[in-house]
Amino acid sequence: MEQYGGGVPASNMTVTGQAFAEFMVEALQKAGRNLTRQSLLDAAESIRDFTCSVCLVPASLSPTDHRPFEVEVFARVVNGKWESFGEPVGFESTKLAAKGGAP
Repeated sequence: MEQYGGGVPASNMTVTGQAFAEFMVEALQKAGRNLTRQSLLDAAESIRDFTCSVCLVPASLSPTDHRPFEVEVFARVVNGKWESFGEPVGFESTKLAAKGGAP
C-alpha cells in the first residue's frame, strides 16, 4: 500500500480489493487470448482451490456458486508477516437464501 496505494494504510477493504483483483487476473489468464464474456464467465467458474497472496484459505467458484469467500480467518501482521489467530468463521450464502434471508 505504501508503494502503490499512495500511502493508504491496509484495511479490510484494501485486502479484499487485492484478493478480488487477483481472482480477476486468474480468470482473465484462464479465459485466454480471445476474450469474450462467455469465456471469462467459464474461466471464472472453473477456478478451484485458488489462494491469492493475501488469502489464508483457498477458494473456488462454480456455475452455481459465485462467492469465493465463505470462510473468514482473522489475521494480523506479526514481524512483517500475516499470522492467523482464532478459529475460522464459516458462512454459507445458500443457507441464508434458502431461509429467506439476504443472499
